[in-house]
Amino acid sequence: MGSLKSITFRVVEPMMFRGPSEFTPSIRGPQTVAVSNPVPMPSTVAGALATLVLEALNRPPPMSTEATSFEQLIAILRTAGETLIMRGPYIMSAQGSYVQYREQLVSFKDVREALTKKTDIKKALKILSERVKEGVKEGRGANTVPTLGIKLIDTFTSPSKVAEEGFIYTTKMVDYSRLGKASVAVDVLRGSKSLEETLKTKKLVRLGGEGRITEASASENQPLTEGVRSVADKPSTLWRLYVSTPLILDGKELRGVSAHTTGGVHVYTGFKVREAVAALLKPRLSPEPKKVKVAGQVSVMGGYSLVADRRKPMFPVLMPGSVIEVEGEGLWEPLPFLKIYTEGLGFAAEIGFGTVLPIPICFPT
Repeated sequence: MGSLKSITFRVVEPMMFRGPSEFTPSIRGPQTVAVSNPVPMPSTVAGALATLVLEALNRPPPMSTEATSFEQLIAILRTAGETLIMRGPYIMSAQGSYVQYREQLVSFKDVREALTKKTDIKKALKILSERVKEGVKEGRGANTVPTLGIKLIDTFTSPSKVAEEGFIYTTKMVDYSRLGKASVAVDVLRGSKSLEETLKTKKLVRLGGEGRITEASASENQPLTEGVRSVADKPSTLWRLYVSTPLILDGKELRGVSAHTTGGVHVYTGFKVREAVAALLKPRLSPEPKKVKVAGQVSVMGGYSLVADRRKPMFPVLMPGSVIEVEGEGLWEPLPFLKIYTEGLGFAAEIGFGTVLPIPICFPT
């Protein structure tokens, strides 16, 4: 690959990065609220890049109903015989690299400092949560911009939008102005000729919802990857993996799993998260981990396919802001954990899902 090391989307206005869920008053009620995530989904960024590639190559989009939307995106972005690997997305600014922590942003520096504390995993996450709150008070992180309007319908016969009478919706967009000049970024660790050719010049592309325009361009820097490599540079018996993008634990449709709410928290039964995470890690580490712990949030991810005219498969997901702790019998060198970062964990890791940031916990003796 040539000079394409990362791709940035320069942001100039508040953005809307909704998750994969229904957003229509007929389903969610008359006063629907669309709340933006602080960072776009990997599939959102991959979709924008796929659009650019198809336009550049003058190719129609795939119409297969058999492959998942993730598999279709991967097929578009990589040239035949090549392997595509992107890490992120994350937010790049003059203040450093920021990744998602639940509904907010957290700097990679704060992640590193909180997770290297000599304490258990839950207390480390509490320290990180306090860092996030302090950052918001100090004017760092993301802000939200609420707007109110009538519910609009995209028409297939016309590029214009028409109002659906009697419905109201509210949007809460994400605003990065506190960070100064900010961009959505993905590090390209293995690219493709089609992607590199497409981004030889800067391109304007819609990213996310509400028709927001960004400027996509190639870069020779990899801020997040460089930060990870500078931290994961020493052997340790204990490593923590910060989940910075949704980690899809199983590429098969989620069946036989029920959900109920306890104290405002969604609890999923019939799917064992720790066992699923351990199954992803064991083939990647030698010797195998002695203990695997998981702390954070678990959800399900789905959506609706307009091409297939049916609901997309439901996947179990470990959400951004979660932490995986891996303990071994002896010292693990950094290399296997750097490889886990490079290749990602779980399903659709090629386009950025399952981006985990490895941090060695070298406690003083």
